[in-house]
Amino acid sequence: LEHLVDSPDLLQMQEELVGYLVAAGMISRLAHVFSLFDQPMPGEARPVPRHVLQCLRLLRGLTAVRQSSQELLPGKRWPVMSPNAAGIVMHLQATAMAGVLSLLTAVLLNAAPTCTPAQASAKALPPNFVEAAHLVMEVLNNVCCLDLLAAQHMLSCTNNRLEFFHLISFLLSYCSSRWPAAAPTNTVQQTAATAPAAASNCPTLQQQQQQQQCAEPSQQ
Repeated sequence: LEHLVDSPDLLQMQEELVGYLVAAGMISRLAHVFSLFDQPMPGEARPVPRHVLQCLRLLRGLTAVRQSSQELLPGKRWPVMSPNAAGIVMHLQATAMAGVLSLLTAVLLNAAPTCTPAQASAKALPPNFVEAAHLVMEVLNNVCCLDLLAAQHMLSCTNNRLEFFHLISFLLSYCSSRWPAAAPTNTVQQTAATAPAAASNCPTLQQQQQQQQCAEPSQQ
């Protein structure tokens, strides 16, 4: 479903397959699978089950955009809409974004049972949390590419707004803590090395005042 094809016939076949799966209620079934794992579990963090990851990949394929990206029109609309965009958005609205936000929130709550999800400990996360979070963010990005206005409306509704806020807060903190510290460049190192020598050659404030006092009589 995610392979980009050059043939219009193959592209049409992909869209027809996606339309069939959406009409058959596949998004609702995926939301049901996610709901079985969106409750905090006692004990140590368990890896996200492989079948849940496979369902996330299927949802990513269903929401994938198969048209070339273009600039937004006024009103946050894309010039070319996917033929299945309306059906996908309708099912996502009915299932609270297919439950992907609740899925990740449950993982964070299990890692932080006594605090908010945004304050979860990275050490307590399951080993495949990054893979699951990456798939969820790809699904959200695909939905925005399908219908940006509808995606913003879904993420700001009462059921999703708080979960989305905690998830984004944690993911930003998690990613920024793993960015390597930028090493100083050669220019910065040279500047730091020559700064003491340059400072020693500069006259002090007292020396400048003495020079000015000596210059005033000569001018008179």
